[in-house]
Amino acid sequence: MSKSILIVEDELVVANDIRLTLERAGYTVLGIARSYHSAMDMVSLTPPDLILLDIFLKGDLTGIDLAAQLNKKDIPFVYLSANCNASVLEMAKVTQP
Repeated sequence: MSKSILIVEDELVVANDIRLTLERAGYTVLGIARSYHSAMDMVSLTPPDLILLDIFLKGDLTGIDLAAQLNKKDIPFVYLSANCNASVLEMAKVTQP
């Protein structure tokens, strides 16, 4: 049985590229969430085995906020981001990705 992955990425072109790469590698992609709230809705319906999580999401709540909730649900995640600085990395480390 292949592992199920949820992609949380607000840039649709990037998210679709990740989805195609994962599917070609044999993974099941449960979907693409473009915000904190849509990710939480998707996680409550079908918890994934892993989440690929953009640190910077559009809106008030970031990937770091989502990571705190994922930790409470024992759902593993890996951060994805093209833009990071030292302070953001320090905040991300606290969530134990």
